Amino acid sequence: RGVGREDESIGNRGEDTERPFPKWLLQMSEFDRFNRGDGYDADQLVKVLKKGPAVRSDIECSHVYNWLTRTGAFDGQDPKIVRLISERLMAVTFKTGEALVKSGSVVECFYYIFSGDVEVNHNHQSHIYSDHQILGKKAVHHEALENFEAVALSNVVAFRINYNDYHFAINSVKSEYN
Repeated sequence: RGVGREDESIGNRGEDTERPFPKWLLQMSEFDRFNRGDGYDADQLVKVLKKGPAVRSDIECSHVYNWLTRTGAFDGQDPKIVRLISERLMAVTFKTGEALVKSGSVVECFYYIFSGDVEVNHNHQSHIYSDHQILGKKAVHHEALENFEAVALSNVVAFRINYNDYHFAINSVKSEYN
């Protein structure tokens, strides 16, 4: 993806759910290598997700999609929705003691905890979220989260998707079926 592609619809990258990427991309040997899983290591994945979505290459986008489908975090979701989410996912880092969500603030996104530990205090109950767990998913589904706070217990790398991008993905795919 080039810088100028920001205006393009992120919903027209493929025609079906079995093959969500264009035929020309599927035929590239580099894409095939990433598809088999012998592409990026964890550090490279984080670097890709720190880039703005508009400047990621098609190969990078496909790798993120393939990684995200392997996590199982979105099992049961339409693959087109997962593809759109993967294109908007961003890596963020938090230092020990830093708040992911401050008490009293509105939760506008959810986090896939890639590495590290996060303590969540919600309604006077404490829970620890660790590697490969999703934090804040209820907020994205319009459930009110009062008295909610999340603080990094160690250095944390998390992948964030905001509420608007998540619902854009769902609504885009729904409109294709209507």
